[in-house]
Amino acid sequence: MSWQILRKDLVLLWPLVALSALAQWGLDVLMLAADRTPDSHDLLSIARLFVLVVVLAIALAISQGVHQDPIPGTRQDWLIRPIRRRDVLFAKVLFVLAAVQLPMLLGDVLEMIAQGFSFSHAAMAALSRNLVVFVALSLPGLGFAAITRNTAQFVGIAIAYFLAIAGATFLFSVVSRNGGANPATNPIGWTAVAWVPQALARLMLAAGALVALFLLYVKRRIALAHCLFPMFAVLSALATILPWGWVFALEKAAAGPPVVNAVKISIDPEAPRYRPAAGESLDDYTVGNAQVELRGRSPGDIETANRTRRAEHDVTILIPIRMAGLPAGALPWVDRAVVILRRQDGQVVFQGRGDDLKLDETQTGSSPALAYVAVRMHGSAYEALKDTAVTAEVDYSLSVLRPRQPVEIAALDARAHLPGFGQCTTDRDSDGDDVELRCLQAGEAPSCIAATLQDPATGRRNPETRICAPNYAPYDPQLFPDAIRRFQVEAPFRDRLQLRDYPVGGAELGHAMLVLTRYDASQHVSGRVTANPVRLASWAPLPAPQ
Repeated sequence: MSWQILRKDLVLLWPLVALSALAQWGLDVLMLAADRTPDSHDLLSIARLFVLVVVLAIALAISQGVHQDPIPGTRQDWLIRPIRRRDVLFAKVLFVLAAVQLPMLLGDVLEMIAQGFSFSHAAMAALSRNLVVFVALSLPGLGFAAITRNTAQFVGIAIAYFLAIAGATFLFSVVSRNGGANPATNPIGWTAVAWVPQALARLMLAAGALVALFLLYVKRRIALAHCLFPMFAVLSALATILPWGWVFALEKAAAGPPVVNAVKISIDPEAPRYRPAAGESLDDYTVGNAQVELRGRSPGDIETANRTRRAEHDVTILIPIRMAGLPAGALPWVDRAVVILRRQDGQVVFQGRGDDLKLDETQTGSSPALAYVAVRMHGSAYEALKDTAVTAEVDYSLSVLRPRQPVEIAALDARAHLPGFGQCTTDRDSDGDDVELRCLQAGEAPSCIAATLQDPATGRRNPETRICAPNYAPYDPQLFPDAIRRFQVEAPFRDRLQLRDYPVGGAELGHAMLVLTRYDASQHVSGRVTANPVRLASWAPLPAPQ
């Protein structure tokens, strides 16, 4: 009977099913065209808007398919016919698979094959994304549609859920801002552990949908389903405001058993003061686009914050820490650090975030490694405290990023498949001062990359460029636009201001190689370190060399 119901729904709704499929395939074509013309920002803008069209088409197809035989109410003819409710449920699930999931799977596979990926890689990435979309979007959509009588109710309840998500996120932002944390839309949402609350929210909503479908179709307990599913939806919204300590603890548990020789952190009051490099401004945010996004801000927000800091004469202090057990070549990454300064009587005189970590690479290979936690504070607060003996406490959540084996690609006009990076091409950037690497990866992409230009003939290398915005998710959580991850890295070879010369310059690019190193998280540690008593003036940076 399920197949007859499915056939009936497809015959009645084939225009809507075709529209949903065409919308998804149209998005795939747009992304394929954008990849073939990477400098065309208009195509990417259109694709971002087209994602909304695809989501609406999917939601409409699901709701219309379910509402062909709605559960709520007593006026449906199938209730008095010898049709088992389980057959109706199976038919609706099949409809979602046929109308939504199958076109998505075919579109992803064909797009990736057109991009040069093998069928096996394309199929695995497409299936992975298909499963994520089914759990995060299609299954909740099926649940929302099942507890409603018509499309109007379906739209209303979906809007109510998204408003609940926005309200919970806004509440978290207000609480974080009042607590002295960085004001952001969602302080966890742009961190490496954002997948934890995101996965919990998706699984909670999917579980609610399963419970509702069971109660509606198997038990026909409509009132109970109407009560329980909204409860799961509320819990799903609350997952976005889990405390940082819980989220990081879940990340550590998901990463596996604790590392035997884990990194040990301590404050070193006797360490030398930090000396910035020439041209380095410690009182500004000078991070790249990836780090800007990581902090949930846009580049314009960063420049505004920098102007405010300069106007208020903000000061950066750098707390020296020692990291015993840091593996050779590994990078420490501070996921979150909260710095608290107390007077000797225990009164808190300052609390702020210190999420910028500066590793002293002049001591590479030494143990314990030396690094500095950068904390920015208002100029007047620093002047009042700089000569006062205070107790410094640092609550840290830190991860260790281990390097993979480096890979190489020709610096100019190259196209190759690089292990861990995907299908990559190289060329000069539009400004003519960087080698630009563009990569397409089937599924999960690297989130921390180091790149440098090397001359094989002489062995000379340019300074390393690092782009890091770690993501510790054990799966690729991307829903849209497709199953391909896109990223780019730029390695400079010329200074347009002519303030420095690079060992590998424009003349060597014809035979130079771009050396790439991917970093992946290997361990997570958290705790609190204390130093007492200290004076902030001893942690102020030394003057930069001229």
